[in-house]
Amino acid sequence: MMTFRTALVIAVIGAFACAALTLGGADAHPGHVDKKLFPARWYQAQLDLSTSYNSPVALTCHPNCATNWLPAIGASLADWNSQPDTARFVADEVFDENEDVVIRVQDIVLGEPGILGIALTWDDAGAFCPLDTCVTYRWGEAWIGDNAHSGVYGTAVSKQATLSHELGHLLSLRHESVNADESQLYECGQDDTGAIPVSIMSYDCINPVAVGGSGIYLVQPFDVCGVNHAYHEAPFGFAGCANDDSDGDGYFDAVESAIGTSAVDPCGNNGWPSDLHTDPPSDNKLDVQDIISFIAPARLVDTSPGPGSNYSARWDLAPGPNTPFTSHINIIDLTTLLNGTAASPAYPPMFGGPRAFGKDCPFPP
Repeated sequence: MMTFRTALVIAVIGAFACAALTLGGADAHPGHVDKKLFPARWYQAQLDLSTSYNSPVALTCHPNCATNWLPAIGASLADWNSQPDTARFVADEVFDENEDVVIRVQDIVLGEPGILGIALTWDDAGAFCPLDTCVTYRWGEAWIGDNAHSGVYGTAVSKQATLSHELGHLLSLRHESVNADESQLYECGQDDTGAIPVSIMSYDCINPVAVGGSGIYLVQPFDVCGVNHAYHEAPFGFAGCANDDSDGDGYFDAVESAIGTSAVDPCGNNGWPSDLHTDPPSDNKLDVQDIISFIAPARLVDTSPGPGSNYSARWDLAPGPNTPFTSHINIIDLTTLLNGTAASPAYPPMFGGPRAFGKDCPFPP
């Protein structure tokens, strides 16, 4: 069966390789932020996907393919499997090419040295079908290019990011930070509609910082939101969607993911995004010292990600550039502490209504 599938891919891949980079469209879900999804779904509603990869048949890159890739593969699978959704990649210690999902690492993917990875799918009849034209996914494969993972892309976290991105495609997730037909790429946390949550499905989000990306390598709440829309199960609800504020600190979970704070801890510098200044008596409190921290000891206002920049996502409280500003950290981020925005109100639920400025967090850090 696998021999047939692989041969069929080689026969049609010339047309598909280009299409794979230009897939688009969006799937709207009333009451929640839109997440771009492919129309097809897996043959089983509860996504316990048997997964194979640990074999010389699958890991063919040179040299030391298993040594160089097994840690990243394990980390990616563990990350996806830890999310509050129904998707689980169930690794099989005995390699089987007929598992639901197969992960392959090759020196060069499809004869193109620049390809970091690609996701491929087959239907119930065993016929190859592009991600956006399948009706039902029966088998899927993630093909990863080892040679392309060199230089700044050769780190363990960059390898993990690539695989998690391709596995996201196999979970029906489209690219983010793109317009509808993917003819235009946008910065991490942006698309043609404006600000969106960060996503492992965005090229700019997972590109290394050294090349101007955000260096994200972990599955994001927005990605979990997409899985929970595509494969909804009551126990998980719509966990991860941008209008969830799990800890009541006034910042949506997806925003906290972009900032780098915990979405389940409302207080302290690592939990409450507004708590920027950590020295007593300003620790675990929102006060003027938090405002001053935007300009001293380092000037963070008017900075964006990039080499040599003072930018820190921790001060990007309303993530991404906010119209009419072009820099990621701007006056909107600063005023979020005082007046709030639609995504990051300054009147968090944990205070029961009053404005947060000038108050100690009601819980220990």
